[in-house]
Amino acid sequence: MSNTDAGNIILQANHLVKTYIQSSGRFGFGKAQVRALDDVSIALKEGSTLAIVGESGSGKSTLARCLLQLQPVDSGEVLFQGQNLAKLDAQSLRAVRKNLQMVFQDPFASLNPRMHVGEIVGEGLLIHGLGSVAEQKIKCIKCWSVLA
Repeated sequence: MSNTDAGNIILQANHLVKTYIQSSGRFGFGKAQVRALDDVSIALKEGSTLAIVGESGSGKSTLARCLLQLQPVDSGEVLFQGQNLAKLDAQSLRAVRKNLQMVFQDPFASLNPRMHVGEIVGEGLLIHGLGSVAEQKIKCIKCWSVLA
């Protein structure tokens, strides 16, 4: 299904800019600005998939962190179901994050090799209080059967 065939826009980023200050020059005494995001805009429609691809250092992870409000943007806005995420208080933002997920590039940063897949999936359900323990186990079993 293409993005144009899907439903309403559920996640939208408008003109995101994120700049980092980096040490430069001899012995790191100078400062240089690195623009990780330069006027980035995206729209994700309900029922569709959006993939962000690019070279290492191109800003993919920065974009994901900014979309989730894990890092503030210098300018621009992120809307989830029409709500400007930057204007939400911590409690409201926590509630919204139940519906958003970041998939890290490094599997060792996101997957614990000592945990079973069901435990990894179940951890998010437990943290967000989604369902009873029995319902969480059923969801994890369904997840495991899809991955097996």
